[in-house]
Amino acid sequence: MGASTLRIIFAAIAGCVAYVLTIVIINDVKDHYIPVLLVSLIFDAIISVLAFRIVSINQLLKTLLTELGICICLAGILGMLNNILQNSYLLLTGMMAVVFLVLIISTIRNMFVQHVLNKECVVSVVLKQGNRTCTSYGLLDSGNTLTDPISGKPVCIMTMDLYQKLFPDTDVHNLNGYRMIPYSSVGKNKGLMDAFFLETMEVKKEEVTYYHHVLCAICLDPFSSRAKYEMILHPKAVV
Repeated sequence: MGASTLRIIFAAIAGCVAYVLTIVIINDVKDHYIPVLLVSLIFDAIISVLAFRIVSINQLLKTLLTELGICICLAGILGMLNNILQNSYLLLTGMMAVVFLVLIISTIRNMFVQHVLNKECVVSVVLKQGNRTCTSYGLLDSGNTLTDPISGKPVCIMTMDLYQKLFPDTDVHNLNGYRMIPYSSVGKNKGLMDAFFLETMEVKKEEVTYYHHVLCAICLDPFSSRAKYEMILHPKAVV
């Protein structure tokens, strides 16, 4: 069970909208307590599945019970604040709205900053082909636009050293999906790179993600004497 910040935010917004609509549609909550409770449980279950990728009934029940406990604690806190403010519901609601608005804006800002910082970052990669496995690092480069002109597939680039680690005794011409990819770079003439389909590539960023049948080209020249990465990942190949 996993969840991204963006997915949780969208689920939280959807939950707020659903709750408000429930109250608006059913005006007298006291006279319709059971329908409101049932509708709320249904919305909670749907939103929990969307937010946390729940795949079993056991996970769903644990999530709903956790949410119930949090709601009880929040209800107690809000009740205490309400008594302190002498039943000033409007003031209390306004204060909570401002707090949540600040939290949402802060979260979105942090996500945007992180997105900008991660446009070009080095991530851990694990390459797998049959019973062979090789671990290295890849540069997630938003400037890598290399694609296969025939299939239109995005192309990741690896160094010859990394290829030889993964295939110490295999000719690239014998690999699955062998082809040649035309390329051009600053200060160099146009050329061709050998390419093949890699069975599986694990990319570890915030969480481990698996990609299958990744088109990889082999660069004969090292990327940089100071670079610790041996792959340049295409942004569209690891989405």
